[in-house]
Amino acid sequence: MRAFSLLRKVKRKMGVTGQVGTQVPYTSVAVSPISVAASVLLCGIAVFALSMAGLSKYILLLPIALCVAFAIVRSAGFAVIAFTIIIYMNSSAVLADSHGIRVFGDLVALMMAVTMGYHWLSGKKIDQVVIPAVVCAVYLATLAATALYARSPDAVVARVVDSAKICVVTLLLVSLISSMRQFHKMCVAIVLAATFLSLLTITQYLYTGYSKDFGGFALASIQHMSGQVDGWRPSGPLTDANFYAQILVIALPLALQIMVSGANRYYALSGMVASVLILIALLLTFSRGGLLGAAVSLLVLVIINRRRITKKHMMIAVLVGGVGLVALPSHYMDRFNAGLNSLEQITSGGFGRDPAVAGRASELLAALYVAERHPLLGVGYGEFMSYYQEISIARGLMARGADRQTHSLYLEVLSERGVVGVLFFSVLITIAVTSILKTLSYLHKQRRIAAENAVGAWGAALAGYMATSIFLHEGYAQYSWLLMITAMALPTVAMNSNFGRKLRGRVRV
Repeated sequence: MRAFSLLRKVKRKMGVTGQVGTQVPYTSVAVSPISVAASVLLCGIAVFALSMAGLSKYILLLPIALCVAFAIVRSAGFAVIAFTIIIYMNSSAVLADSHGIRVFGDLVALMMAVTMGYHWLSGKKIDQVVIPAVVCAVYLATLAATALYARSPDAVVARVVDSAKICVVTLLLVSLISSMRQFHKMCVAIVLAATFLSLLTITQYLYTGYSKDFGGFALASIQHMSGQVDGWRPSGPLTDANFYAQILVIALPLALQIMVSGANRYYALSGMVASVLILIALLLTFSRGGLLGAAVSLLVLVIINRRRITKKHMMIAVLVGGVGLVALPSHYMDRFNAGLNSLEQITSGGFGRDPAVAGRASELLAALYVAERHPLLGVGYGEFMSYYQEISIARGLMARGADRQTHSLYLEVLSERGVVGVLFFSVLITIAVTSILKTLSYLHKQRRIAAENAVGAWGAALAGYMATSIFLHEGYAQYSWLLMITAMALPTVAMNSNFGRKLRGRVRV
């Protein structure tokens, strides 16, 4: 026994390099039997899942998958980049809907759990997810409580379970972010994914005429633009152009922050190129709410960086804006003006000529009427749709021939969860915003400029998302939870004393 004890002490001193006194972190590139076993186990489960799902042809790709799985399990940084891109690009839904691979989402969740478990067993702390996990649990409990008085309690419970799955997956991702360096990698991953999707959208617009969907990651449909004009509106990996614009709004301030605070000229240039491509794709969606969200996020980004913005940055901003105006699609201003005219007609007591604005006005009014009937607790999580036809007929609104969503996150919360739900939702947002401000203050005092820039851009992304949510309901909850759970984890990540390292050898993070 004494010999084994002595051997363990020697190993701790030697690490994996074989040199006494050299302690190598657990992120070393040395091969670990645990990581190899975990990777093989994941691929074995993947073989079984694909076989059971009747997708045996994809088993040929498993050698590549084995290498990727090993890299993900072994490297937390690579895992953060890979999982962030998968979540941002809505890959699970795309592969399920366009290719019939419905087990991908479950396999990714399993791989995230294995990766988190491996790094936790290797000594990595995951205390940054404690506060977000408690907040999510309380918030989900309030959603589940609405099943007690909803018309369809089983449907409410099913929606809560779906939201819980999204929260768990996001918490697993955030548990891998143990340093500001890895948080920076998450931001870069979002920019890379958004740039890739934007390139697909621009390629569609210039060359294919939206005839190709690039494997389901570049969907598009013909919709009403303005007057008697219909046209193509790209929706990327989602099913609605407005939600696609919303996730581009998330990536835009992150890309601009890379441009403004790049560690070198090439890094800054890549940020500028990504910003231009994302902005062009955003304009191609013809989303008026997306344009508002982009304006809000840019305003917040300017306020945060007011001391760092130089004349060079202003010239670049003018250049980017000029490119955006040149790339402005035809009928864009017609659509924007038609929306404003219809809004003016509706506020004066008439009906708007723009069917999109008139329809949304009916949905917003219906949500207000539902909230008037059920002010305290609402009608139940996700239950507004079942009330729309009833309310629209009773109040003389646009029936639209189908159950409709509120098309506003805030009115959705008010109508479905009442004043009590609004209170809990406000607390959730307040915790996320307060966490960002607290992290910014701490990093500013520590003069960790690179980390402060990244957190500020994340705050701008959250502001842009909340602005677009004025006109959009909770259609894709993974993005809101990604923003808020990460924001709540940032103070713990930033205040860890082990994170005072250098980013690209120039700036402390």
